[in-house]
Order: sequence, then structure tokens, then C-alpha cells
Amino acid sequence: MTATTALVAGGVHGGLLYRGRRDASNVAALTFDDAPHPLYEPLLLDLLRRSGMHATFFVIGRNAQAYPYFVRDMVAQGHEVGNHTYHHVRLPPLSPGAARDELQWANTLLSSLTGRPVRYFRPPGATTRPPRWRWRAPWA
Repeated sequence: MTATTALVAGGVHGGLLYRGRRDASNVAALTFDDAPHPLYEPLLLDLLRRSGMHATFFVIGRNAQAYPYFVRDMVAQGHEVGNHTYHHVRLPPLSPGAARDELQWANTLLSSLTGRPVRYFRPPGATTRPPRWRWRAPWA
């Protein structure tokens, strides 16, 4: 496939995925961590809006507290908002209570800003190590 064909019809060229066809069975999910950022969020939201694409933003609670209008814009434009903890801390070293607080503080804030329950969580640092404790997720 040539670069021009990939750009026009969608597809992969040179290891890069270009806009795909809506009827294709293969889809990709766009996700962004550490949102919202005051410099990049307006640009990214505008690009997604103009492209007719939607994404999931994993939001840090303290950033949402500082820039609530960006979180509201995400939801108004049809994007999903997920929990990325309140302070962007690595969870495995924390006590169960401290980890629970991080998730609950972010969930409470995001739900109050969006009017929706938070459905997704992504841990900072993308750690997949099992924690040294077990507990039930606050939204489960």
C-alpha cells in the first residue's frame, strides 16, 4: 500500500496506522493519560472534533480540579473520562486505605464534573504488578 492510498482509504503504511474505514472489523481505541493538560487539551480536543473521532481520557484528579472546564468539554464532545488517580501516584507501594482514597477522590470529583459514573481506571505507570493487598474497587 502506498502512503497516498493509506491516507485516502485508510490503512497501515510504514508501520503507521492511518484513518481506517468505519466498516472495517479492525478498530483501534485512542486513549490519553495524564489529562487534562492546559497546553495540549484544547489542541487535542479540537483535532478530535475536526476528525470526528472519540477517545478515552484518563484524568488525574488534581488536574481535573485545576481545569474542570476541559473535563466538561471532553464529555460534551462525546469522549469517555477515566480515573488515573487523584495525585498520579503508583498504587502498589500504598496501603489499601491510601490506594482506595486515591481512586475514590478522583471518582467523586470526575462524577461531580461530568454527571456520570466513572467506568474505567488506568493505573499510573502502567504497572501490572499485583499489589500486596486486595480490596474491592469503589465503583464495583
